[in-house]
Amino acid sequence: MPDPAATEPPPPPVAAALVDLPADVWAALLPTVRAALHDVDEAAVTPVVRRMRAAPAGRLAGGRVRRELCGLLAEGGPAWAALHARLVDEDLVETWSAALAAPAPPPAPVAPVPPAAPDPRELDRFRDRLRETREERDALRRRLVAAEERARQAEESAAAAGAALDELRAELAVVREELAAAAAARESAVGRERRRGEVAQARLREELAGHRRADEERRAERRRADERRRAQAAEERERAQRRREAQDRGRRPRVTPGRPSVLPEGIVPGSAEAVALLLHPGRLVLVDGYNLTRQHRDHLDLETQRAWLVRLLANAALQRRVRPVAVFDGERASRGRPTAASREVEVRFTHEGVTADDEVVLAVEGTDEPVLVVTDDRELQARVRVSGADVSGTREFLWALG
Repeated sequence: MPDPAATEPPPPPVAAALVDLPADVWAALLPTVRAALHDVDEAAVTPVVRRMRAAPAGRLAGGRVRRELCGLLAEGGPAWAALHARLVDEDLVETWSAALAAPAPPPAPVAPVPPAAPDPRELDRFRDRLRETREERDALRRRLVAAEERARQAEESAAAAGAALDELRAELAVVREELAAAAAARESAVGRERRRGEVAQARLREELAGHRRADEERRAERRRADERRRAQAAEERERAQRRREAQDRGRRPRVTPGRPSVLPEGIVPGSAEAVALLLHPGRLVLVDGYNLTRQHRDHLDLETQRAWLVRLLANAALQRRVRPVAVFDGERASRGRPTAASREVEVRFTHEGVTADDEVVLAVEGTDEPVLVVTDDRELQARVRVSGADVSGTREFLWALG
């Protein structure tokens, strides 16, 4: 019988020891660490473990993401247990232990510096500097005397300006009195004109009210006529849509909805023909936004890319009656949001620390209905297929839309 203590992993190292590992040692052990994160049982996966799984190797190699990963391992639990099992399977326990136990190199000894003997040339330079400083001091004193003289003259000019200002204030008081008298006369004249204007405005308001009532009656009649025409047009469109659907049902093979959907015999999954069959009315379509736009509209700025994709999905929603959802990374989004969004398209931006891939996976796991995920990201395709989602590449999706 195996020793029960041998199956228990040892206590995890502290986070500081993991962070202080040399870059080459950490780079050599990183593939094992990433594989261990995917070994964690799905029932024990936390949001932090899920984010570490999705993070690229470049971000795990250093910086904030590496410190967060080291903190996760130092907490113990499923992540540390999976890593220890990997180290045992790959015979890396001694390498891991030796790296953590390697002492830091001792500091290089510093030799004492003997005191320097005075240099006569240095003393001469100090004397020259002292003489220059004194000359500068005398020049500053002369400038100070000149500044005080200018200040005295400025005070005399200010006194003269003050006297002139008092005279101007007296003149201003006289002008103000004259202006007050003129304002009183003007107010009286304005009052008389205002009363005459009010009488004229009242008469004009009565005439305007009559014209408005007549105009409202004409507009109401036009609205009723427009509503009748729109109702007739809507009935015509609905009849035409029913005819097209009946024709489509007679011509095209049908898809059996499910997780994943069952395609007719002879249809290759993932092909453009299969995607066209999956885009039936009521189908939920999750689109990895930037993954699609950067494959086919990378020459545009991000805001224009988003607006182009929203218009494309809105047309698909109107023509095929699907329910499209476009998911974008919030951290990469510019200040503006898509202005071409319509009621037929839902646009989601992820929160800080959550990628668009994680948002798509959560959306797939959060519903039991059939769902089509549009992306060229192979890792994301594998993650959503586990939950039974149908998958389409971006090129096949655009071809199916025509």
